[in-house]
Amino acid sequence: MKRDLNKMKLIPRIKWVLLEREEEGNKMTQDQIAKSLDVKPQSVSSWVQGKTFPKVETLFKLAVLLNCKVDNLYKIEWEE
Repeated sequence: MKRDLNKMKLIPRIKWVLLEREEEGNKMTQDQIAKSLDVKPQSVSSWVQGKTFPKVETLFKLAVLLNCKVDNLYKIEWEE
């Protein structure tokens, strides 16, 4: 079955990954992430809120930094 790609919605999960890290005792602030990725803290905040998306290269660096897969940072939902 073919899906209509126009009905695909990308849901940010970065906030949840950060919370999971915190629960594991590996807290990392948005400022620390920004410094590590050489981006503005406002950019990281915008990603967490789902207002904007990181560039592809930055997304992969973020996954490495947070020790997770890119798939963990976003999930796909399909609109009906």
